[in-house]
Amino acid sequence: MGRTRYGGSRTLVRRLRRLPDESRKEFRAKVSCLRKQFEEFNRDASEICQWLMSLRPGGKKGCDATKEFWHFVLEPERFLADKDGDEADKYRRLAFDAAAGIDGGTKIVDVGLSGSLVESIGAVGNLALTPTAARLFERLCALDRSHREVLIKAAAEWILAHYLRGYQNWECQHEQWEREKAEWEKEHPELTESIRQQFNEIFKRIAGKMGAVSSLFIIRRVSGGARLNCRLCLCCVVMEGTGMGRSIAECGVRNGRKCQV
Repeated sequence: MGRTRYGGSRTLVRRLRRLPDESRKEFRAKVSCLRKQFEEFNRDASEICQWLMSLRPGGKKGCDATKEFWHFVLEPERFLADKDGDEADKYRRLAFDAAAGIDGGTKIVDVGLSGSLVESIGAVGNLALTPTAARLFERLCALDRSHREVLIKAAAEWILAHYLRGYQNWECQHEQWEREKAEWEKEHPELTESIRQQFNEIFKRIAGKMGAVSSLFIIRRVSGGARLNCRLCLCCVVMEGTGMGRSIAECGVRNGRKCQV
């Protein structure tokens, strides 16, 4: 598996040292084994993240039937108020194992979860697996339960920190933003709807043009004054009729002067 955005950077913070009378060859073999274990852990955790993210509401495989499983895996404490943290991690692993088909003979209906959650777990288990997910579950079958429990918890915490918390903050702040936006527009009646649409169109054109430009300015690897002539003006990129051929020097954007477009 290649690098993904889910691969967390786990590094050793304590310096490794050789034991007394330990040969360099033995020490390097231990370091190599430890590195391999770290890489395998990151690979498995990142692929669990990918599979879980496909089940999120609005995801490729996410639907109303899988929504409860998604929330339970991320925050089992909400469903298990009478359980402590370790017990919650255990039940999360049991739910994951049942959905992935690696429960080892444990029936999820005998665990004591709610009926709706059991149905959601069954709905996830009936989904078709991608080749990556199938290989992942095969590897997880060979691991012991405690190892899987740590992997699933690490993946869930990554999604909580990098996705769910940000989405929840957006939901909480969006209503306030809408209210402030309406108040600001009311205080500036000169900015009519047509003016706002023209202003928004500029950013839409930027988004379309930047695919070819790749950044706000293109700077070729040349030196001196030639670099200035090779750097494109953002105004000329987005304004109609100017194309992308005019440079900053041609537009007059230098030493604080405005573009002449």
